[in-house]
Amino acid sequence: MRSLLTILALVLTTTSLGGAARAQGVAPQLTLADRDDEPRYRDGGMDTGGRLALSGAIVFSSFYLSTVSAQVVLDGMCGLGEHACDTNAHWRLQIPIIGGFLNAAHEQRQDLGSQLGIASSVVQLAGVGMLIAGLAVHHWHVPVRPTQAMVVPYVSPLGTVGLSGRF
Repeated sequence: MRSLLTILALVLTTTSLGGAARAQGVAPQLTLADRDDEPRYRDGGMDTGGRLALSGAIVFSSFYLSTVSAQVVLDGMCGLGEHACDTNAHWRLQIPIIGGFLNAAHEQRQDLGSQLGIASSVVQLAGVGMLIAGLAVHHWHVPVRPTQAMVVPYVSPLGTVGLSGRF
């Protein structure tokens, strides 16, 4: 509650000071030196690191969700066939990244399901590696480069108004 009151007081103080400055006709003065001293940055956007991180997140989540979905369906179908089985035998597959390894270590027989679980864990691990590498090389803030084009209003000694520019 105290933090809410602090934020409310800060907002009211800021808006009332701005309103008083506008009412008096005083605009905040920023000199060219003030603006040039502070570096200007923009959002890095979707650079190579961002695309790599996004690809890694998609790879990880798609393989993890497909593995968990298959585990739920297969455990739900247990007991419908000729032999009875534990309906929650493969719960370890729900653990991200290492679930396939844990399930294969727990199984007495190595069948296609265990091998698919290991393969899914390897691909999930690769997806997380891609995500981390992409976040490590992503440029969050990129400095703004000054533009080469410059258009300046021009007033001649005769009073003619025009635009002068450099491109």
